[in-house]
Order: sequence, then structure tokens, then C-alpha cells
Amino acid sequence: MLSRVQLEPIPRPEQDIRAFETIRAHAVGSFCVSRSRRSAEGTLLSPSRLFPVDGVEVFAKARAPAHAFSESDRLLARPLEAREKPTLALAVAAWRAWQSPDFTAWDGQVGPDDPVVRAALAREQSATSLRRLLRDPLGFVWRSALGWRPADIHSDVLALDHATFGELVHEVLGLAVERLESTPGLNRATLQELQGAVEVAGDTVALRWPSERPVPPALLWRRTIDEAVRLAVAGLAFDQGLQPGTRSWSEVPFGEEAEAAAWQIDAEVRLGGLRVGGRIDRLDLRGDGGAARVTDYKTSAVPRNMSAIVLAGGAELQRVTYAAAVRCLLPEVRQVVSRLTYLRGGPEAHALSGDALDAAIADTERFIAAAVALVSDGAAPPGPDAREPFNNLRLALPADLENYLFRKSRALWTAAGELPTFWSAP
Repeated sequence: MLSRVQLEPIPRPEQDIRAFETIRAHAVGSFCVSRSRRSAEGTLLSPSRLFPVDGVEVFAKARAPAHAFSESDRLLARPLEAREKPTLALAVAAWRAWQSPDFTAWDGQVGPDDPVVRAALAREQSATSLRRLLRDPLGFVWRSALGWRPADIHSDVLALDHATFGELVHEVLGLAVERLESTPGLNRATLQELQGAVEVAGDTVALRWPSERPVPPALLWRRTIDEAVRLAVAGLAFDQGLQPGTRSWSEVPFGEEAEAAAWQIDAEVRLGGLRVGGRIDRLDLRGDGGAARVTDYKTSAVPRNMSAIVLAGGAELQRVTYAAAVRCLLPEVRQVVSRLTYLRGGPEAHALSGDALDAAIADTERFIAAAVALVSDGAAPPGPDAREPFNNLRLALPADLENYLFRKSRALWTAAGELPTFWSAP
């Protein structure tokens, strides 16, 4: 084996210089040398030692070229013509709006009584779209009025994300409740019967999901199903001891074209003047029809100070929305209890009922009406949900979002009207 010194007696930089001089000596007619001034990351680059030192002329990037190499060069040499280009005019306007502290068309101004916005408000709203309307009016316009959607990217996964795992647990719970309600009845089922029904539901979902959506590899998928079954059993066992005659339904739809055996009448459910719809995780109706309990299952951890949270500034609307649906579609019910049941680390339930529920519904209707009036009048500023990590429309916002929101805070706060008082409510 020969050492590298014997194989390459001439240093690599010296070899580069010799090769460069050979190429230049054999050039016929002309010899052109160019270099990059910036790296792929945008940092300045120093010239190579092979680059000539004498006779170098550096051209400014903003100069007017003698001969246009591209359309950009041509427009740079003709500023009057460039001003007439719609894309450049919009870019200049956007830059000026970025530097302005005022609330501009680039910050969420829309036409008053815009037909597209009016059509979006006329459609049926879910708890998610209501939250977006209250906590991020600009995002509501983008998503519901303009129809912007994030791209669906399906790839191999090793674990389900939080939202998809929540769907998994909800589906297992729904199938188990349907199975138990048919026989022997959820209110009469023993712990063994609960566990057996949930395990059958888990096996059903384990076979169905791989044909419909990406799931983890077999071993991890089985582990995910087992975790979902564990949480579902805990959630159903938490409610053992229902009163005799109580009937239960799972995944109960309400709103547009919703047919459910639980409802007594067919009517629109409205909050703050908007039609709302959705799907209730679980509905329990007492045998005499005088009381109902609504349950929304959560697979996340219990938030801090959950006992003091009512609407969380519009971030928690499920209890109010589902209670309003029950009151509208079951007029004979005199008492409604609407609760969130957290399965992870629990179960732990947090309910609204009586005067607290009445006050929450009244506050929600008042601020939905205020948000509808705000957007209808032509103002849709970004709200607190615009900066949240789960906001899948964040790509359309300025890259330096925190600096932008800080600089525009006064103007955006003023443009939001009554909504900031709602955002600070518990």
C-alpha cells in the first residue's frame, strides 16, 4: 500500500492552479470567468484564489443593464413600465402595508357585505368554524369564504398524530356504545361486558383503517389499538351506574340533513344567528325524558385550571354548541348537563349545567353576533389563534409573524371591535 504523499506528491490547491492555467493557456478567442457572490444560504462568498485580481469590474445588483438578460433586467431598466405590472404593483403595495402601523387591506380588510363572505356565513357552521370566526376572523375568511385548504400529504407513519388518534378513540367508543345499547343496554352492562364490547370495536377498527388511511406498521398499529381500547374502557366504566331506563346514543348528528333516532323534532340549531351542526360523541337521555347529558370525549391531558374554564375565550365551544342542539331538538328536556371527559390521566369530567350553562350560551351568542357583524362590515383581522402552532393557514401569514403582530397590535386590536373582550374571558 502506497501512502497518499507518494500517490499525490503535489498538494490539491497546487493541482487546481496548474489545471486552471492549462485551460486558460489553451483557450481560443476568449476566456470567461464567473463566480457566485452568495451561498445557497444567502451569505457573502469571497472570490476563489483562481479568480483574477486585476481588471475586475463589480456591477451593482440594482444597475440598469446595457442589454437585458431576462424580463427582470428589462423591467429594472424601465421603472415606469415596471410600475404598470400588476404583480409588481401588488408587491409594492404589500411592502408599504407591511411598514405601515395602520390596519390595511393586507391585514384583513374585505369589502363590506362581500357576497363570498356572506355565503360563508350563511352555511352551516361547526364548533371548529365558530372558533375560527371568533378567534381568527382572517383565518375564517381564508378557510370558509375563499376555500383555502392545506394539502393532504399521505406518507408512511410510525405513530398517529393527536387529532387522528382522537378520531380512532371516538370511533372505538361509538361502535362499543352501539353494541352495548342494543344488548344488554349501556346502563345495565357490567365491566366485563364493557371491556368485551370495546375490544370487539377495537378489532373492527384495526381491520378497517388500514384500507382507508395510512397507519403505523403492524406491531405499532396493534399497540395503538390497545391504547385506544384502554382509554375507551376507562371512559365507559367512568359512567357506570346510569339510572334505569336511561338511553344512550353515540356519534349523534345534528344540523343539515341529520337523521338521528334521539331527536324529537326536526329543526335548525342556531347560535348568534348562525346555523350550526356537528356530531355529539355521546348523548344520554333519562327514561322520563326530563334530563339529558352530553359528553364530548378528549384524548388530551386535562388543561390547567380546567375547573375555572367556561369558554376559554372561544377556544372551548363544544359544550355550549352541543347543549344548544339538545335544547332545540329535545324541547321536553328540562335539565341539560354538557361536559368534557378527559380520558388520558383520568378519566376526569368537567360539566356545565344550570345557570352557568345558560350564561355561557348567552355569552357565545352575543359574541358570535359581534363577530358576524365585524366580518360583514369588512374587517377580518387575525386573532390569537393565528399564532398557534396548529394553525394550518400560518403559511399565508407574514414569515416574521411575532414582529408583525407586535407592530400592528394597536391597529388589529381596534379593528377587532368587541372580540378582544371575549378573548380574555375565562
